[in-house]
Amino acid sequence: MRLLAAFPACRGKSSGFPPGFVTRVRGRAWISFLTFWLSLPVASIALSEEVVLGAAASLREPIQAMVDDFQLDHPETGVRVVFGASNSIARQIEFGAPIAVFLSADPEWVAYLVDRSLVVKDEPFPIASNRLALVKEKGSELSVHVPSDLASTEIQRVALPPPSVPLGRYARMWLRAGGLAESVESKAMVTEHAQATLAAVENGHADIAFVYESDAVRSDKVEIAYEIASQDQPRIVYSATRVGTDLPTEQERALVSYLKSPRARMILEEAGFGAVGSSDGPVGP
Repeated sequence: MRLLAAFPACRGKSSGFPPGFVTRVRGRAWISFLTFWLSLPVASIALSEEVVLGAAASLREPIQAMVDDFQLDHPETGVRVVFGASNSIARQIEFGAPIAVFLSADPEWVAYLVDRSLVVKDEPFPIASNRLALVKEKGSELSVHVPSDLASTEIQRVALPPPSVPLGRYARMWLRAGGLAESVESKAMVTEHAQATLAAVENGHADIAFVYESDAVRSDKVEIAYEIASQDQPRIVYSATRVGTDLPTEQERALVSYLKSPRARMILEEAGFGAVGSSDGPVGP
């Protein structure tokens, strides 16, 4: 039923985002939606006790651990996880993808769904925080002593998602604050999401990458190129919500309850994520 109800909600409404933020989305969103839908096995679509969880790509490792932990107490409930950029998952939901729970790296994309009456206003809740990091390939001789070094000719390729992706938005907040947005944008190597950005440096395709600190610490192929001071950090908050305005199923209610639990928080902290409110950085627009 959620699939059918979602389509009318996405017609005739403005994006509510800054100009250019959601332009030319419908064609791409349809392709994204169809790819998602066709990737689900027929049996799983029909399984009433399966919950589809859409999660930001940077949450891949802790989410897999959390799903395993959740199913220890709920073996009868299947959880199918779809990973991607938060903006991509939000658009899939807008166009009817049967995602029941959404974990976003940016509350803006949860608000996007609330504005379209696809999420109940009081349902979203914060689950973790993160920090921005600049990394280079392990062993690289590149030096970034001060932020302005990013504009030097020594650095040719900077891996960076577009501003519609939360990581790309957070990185540009920091770049704008330092007056470096234009010079770094000119050498940006555009990536799809946080995991692809990290991989760009791990595989030697980029000199420097903006990543989440949780990704930087788990990779043995990169090292910190420049430590961004706490007072200069954008405030990065991950937000979770049940999708839909109808009454939750028993399985959805159980999964959301688990995501709020101390066990879930412990797994996130072990994966390098911070507690909500641990960042003292400025709140983004």
